[in-house]
Amino acid sequence: MVYIKSIEMTGFKSYGKGTLTLNFPDGFTGIIGPNGSGKSNIVDAISFTLGELSSKSMRASELSDLIYAKPGDKADKAIVNITFDNSDHKIPVPFDEVSVQREVKRSRTGAVYRFNGQRSTRQEIMDKLKIANIDVKEGFNLVLQGRIAELVGMNPEKRREMIEDLAGTIEFDEKKIQAIEELEKAEIKLGEFDLLLKEVNGNLNKLKKEKESLEKWESTVEEIYESKSILYSYYHQKYLQEMKELQEKIEDITNDIKNSDAEKGDKLQKIQNIKSGIEDINKEIERKQAELEKIRSDLTNKNSEITGIKKDISHNENRNIQIKNEIEQLEKKNKDLKSNQEKLSDNILKISTKLEELNQKKLSKEEEYSKINNLLKRSEVEYKSIEKKIQELDIQVNEVDEKINKLNIQNSMKSSTLGIKEEQYSTGIRELGNRKRILQRIDEDIIIIKNEIDQTRELLEISQNKIKNSISKQESYENILDDLTEKNKDLERGISSIKAKIDTIENFIGETSPVLDAIMKKAKNKEILGIIGRLGDLIPVDDIGLSIEEKATLIPFLNSIIVESAYTAQECIAYLRNEQLGYGSFIPLEELKNLKIKSNQETSYNFESKLEGKLEPILNIFKDIIVLPTLKEAIDKFILDIEKGGHNNQILTIDGDKISREGIIFGGVSSETNEILISELNKKLEIQKEKLDDNLKHIQVNKMKHKKLIQIVTDITKKSEIIRQTMKNKENNLSDLEKRRAEISDFVERTENKVNSLKLEIESTKTLINTFEEDLSEREKKKEELNNSKEELVQEMDKIRYDQLLEKIREVENLLSEINVKYSKLEGEKNNYSSQIDLYSNQIKENEQQIQNLIIQNQQLEKENIKLNSDLIKYQEQLKQKIETENDLKNKLTALNDSIKDENQSISNIRKQISTIDLKLDRYKQKVSEIKINRERISTELENVKLKIKEEEIDIRDIKDDINEKSLENQIFNLTEEKKSLEPINALAIKQYNEANERFLNLKEKREQINEERKIIVDFINKIEFEKKTIFMRIFNKINKEFGILFDMIAGGKAWLKLENPDDPFEGGITIDAEPHGKKVKSLQAMSGGEKSLTALAL
Repeated sequence: MVYIKSIEMTGFKSYGKGTLTLNFPDGFTGIIGPNGSGKSNIVDAISFTLGELSSKSMRASELSDLIYAKPGDKADKAIVNITFDNSDHKIPVPFDEVSVQREVKRSRTGAVYRFNGQRSTRQEIMDKLKIANIDVKEGFNLVLQGRIAELVGMNPEKRREMIEDLAGTIEFDEKKIQAIEELEKAEIKLGEFDLLLKEVNGNLNKLKKEKESLEKWESTVEEIYESKSILYSYYHQKYLQEMKELQEKIEDITNDIKNSDAEKGDKLQKIQNIKSGIEDINKEIERKQAELEKIRSDLTNKNSEITGIKKDISHNENRNIQIKNEIEQLEKKNKDLKSNQEKLSDNILKISTKLEELNQKKLSKEEEYSKINNLLKRSEVEYKSIEKKIQELDIQVNEVDEKINKLNIQNSMKSSTLGIKEEQYSTGIRELGNRKRILQRIDEDIIIIKNEIDQTRELLEISQNKIKNSISKQESYENILDDLTEKNKDLERGISSIKAKIDTIENFIGETSPVLDAIMKKAKNKEILGIIGRLGDLIPVDDIGLSIEEKATLIPFLNSIIVESAYTAQECIAYLRNEQLGYGSFIPLEELKNLKIKSNQETSYNFESKLEGKLEPILNIFKDIIVLPTLKEAIDKFILDIEKGGHNNQILTIDGDKISREGIIFGGVSSETNEILISELNKKLEIQKEKLDDNLKHIQVNKMKHKKLIQIVTDITKKSEIIRQTMKNKENNLSDLEKRRAEISDFVERTENKVNSLKLEIESTKTLINTFEEDLSEREKKKEELNNSKEELVQEMDKIRYDQLLEKIREVENLLSEINVKYSKLEGEKNNYSSQIDLYSNQIKENEQQIQNLIIQNQQLEKENIKLNSDLIKYQEQLKQKIETENDLKNKLTALNDSIKDENQSISNIRKQISTIDLKLDRYKQKVSEIKINRERISTELENVKLKIKEEEIDIRDIKDDINEKSLENQIFNLTEEKKSLEPINALAIKQYNEANERFLNLKEKREQINEERKIIVDFINKIEFEKKTIFMRIFNKINKEFGILFDMIAGGKAWLKLENPDDPFEGGITIDAEPHGKKVKSLQAMSGGEKSLTALAL
């Protein structure tokens, strides 16, 4: 075990400029000496040499204060050299002895370190010593003053952590954390592989079913094709024959319709002639009706005017009646108001009389009150004068009694305490000397504790700064994790969106064109000469780095077939028409050479290099093409060209829309555009997946960093709490010492004052005791005289009748109060009545004014009625004339209407004849319509059959025998339903099943490998736990043994450490039990203060 063999100190603190050497034997060593002899400086020298940076912890303001500084004999530097015994080579150097030296000079800041005589750095020395478990700051190698109390108050878990630090088990904790992190990674990977295996297995089962469905579906499709070939060939033959028969019937009915139409035309001409005559009569009727309407309008206006005048007259008459009623009501109100005024005036006279009576009564009582009051005042003066004299005599008697009692008590106290004070005086002198010595020792302890508190506060600040930095980093990692998680969600949403677009587009992409396959087959068999190939095969869109605009330019022409001349194109088209294969587009090279296209565009393309030589004329196709991003921009361009005077270009969009030179707009979804779009989307999908994988890796890395940082913050926080508790204990100790010092200082001051005062009191007490008896006799005589005077005054008070006069004056005051209340009440009623009289007068004046105004209004209304009656007679005469003119016009209109009726009767007869012809025509047309409908139905059926024959690519057969249509249709229906029940069919099911099966087996093999790795990690963690526990228990048992030996040496008896949880020592703490010599076993909490200190010192 490493221990200090010797310490050499030169110029250090109180040891002078010379060199002092202290040798320490192996084992337990104690350093003793009086106060101020330098015991603590030896501990400071050890702290200084082993790298302590805080000068305050060594009881100095700065490092230069550690240098010997006797006035006139100062040292220039301080050097301390410690020699360690390293026979077990715990310090990692090949020497049995190791020396560590530190030197500080006055002339410069900083210090010089040496290790075995060679200059070194502080950190290098600290690292080497830590390997041997020597650590001044964090370890328990150097237990400074105050640390003993900390060990006593330490909880069991903290003691266990202290043993863990000494055992160096932190290395195992770090390895365990790393292993757990690796285990978590393995668990995550296993979870991922389990999910993948589950997903792939589900997909594999699905693909197996799809494979079986595909095989059954193909068999059903073949049966459906055979049945449809027979049925559709039969329908085709049948519908063609029915169409021929129906056409012959339509031609016969059409001839009959022509004859009936000629007869109907003659009848309609007659009706037209009659209608011309009726129109002339109607014009005359319209003129007469216009005159009649004008007269009726005039009549309506006159009636309205007459009605208005009558209403005005009636309104005025009603208003006159209303005014007269209002005048009568106002006159009645005035009469009532005047009556009320008279009543109120009578009430005021009565109240005035009562007020006069009350006033007379009040004056009488006030005069009586004045007489009694004067008599009472004279009695009160005499009464109070006597009463005051009695009170003064009582006070004097009490004072005399108190002085007598006080003198008796003082006399007995002074006599009995004189000896006590003399004893107190001698005791105070002795206590004063003891307390001054205690005060000196407390001052020294306060200085030491303050230095320790400053050192602890510095450690706490360092820990707090570390925690703040770690928390800041932790928040930073949390923000990064939030951002990465949000980004992960965005990427997943983006991938889902792209996949959905690809699925949607793939659903719209059809199969390859049969036209292209058929033409290329003819070219391959050399049945049609001059076919060069498909343009899309000559220009590989995805391989030459084309822009999206260039791709959009090529898309409409990619499936076009390049031929040498227009004649070759003619031959190909004839073949397609004869074979009913479909529609194709062809590019003739020979004709394109001479094609002149008018265009404002001069555009070059990246695919031009692919069309050199004889293919170069194809570029003429693209000279007039403009490509724009959207259809809206294309239409805007098209409209602008037309406004400018001409549209000579083709306009295409990236989505495949087209505006031709002729102005025809094509749009929608094309398979070529979708294929390009799928290619672009697949590229984006791959990029998004790569980003997602990178993002997931970043999330995992930041989670690990975040977890480690939380562990660091927890560890620092625990250590900070230990430091804070230590500082709190020291502050409490300092506070207790300062309180004790204040108490002792106060006690010393009070004791000095008390000793001086006791000396004076002893002298004065003897004098006072002699004078007390003389005062007592004088006080007794004075008390007797005062009691006699009091008896005489009491007899004199009884002769005065003060109480009777006081009662009488109270009766008079009550009567006056009642009179004043009644007077105030009557006066209030009088004022109220006067206010009401004034109010009624104002209302009467207002009513009289309203009556006058109403009389004037009545006169004006009578004048207005006279004028209105005159106007009424005039309008009635004009109305009579208008009515006569209206009757004359009505008679003329009746005659004209009778003539129109006669003409209409003629038209009705002719129309009946035309109706008969129309019925005949309708019957003919109905027959034609029925035949046409039937023909259209058969034609539609025939077209449907042809379409189905084309769609199903059926070869038409010649059906001679009759077939059962319904039975065959039912058979096709049942087969189709069976086919639908199998759909949707995955055409790649067999290939996909084989690939999925291979992937499933690979994933299963990888999962087994990861599971093996996980088992290895779990075994490694268990091994770490076992090694950690073994080392801990070895150190614990060794400490426990040494602790027992040292306790016996220091205190006598037994002491031992005890694990709270022996089976799992890291899940509990360490308690201390001791059995001091001659006592029972005790826990640390049950020990006395001295026993606790000895136990902690041994530990």
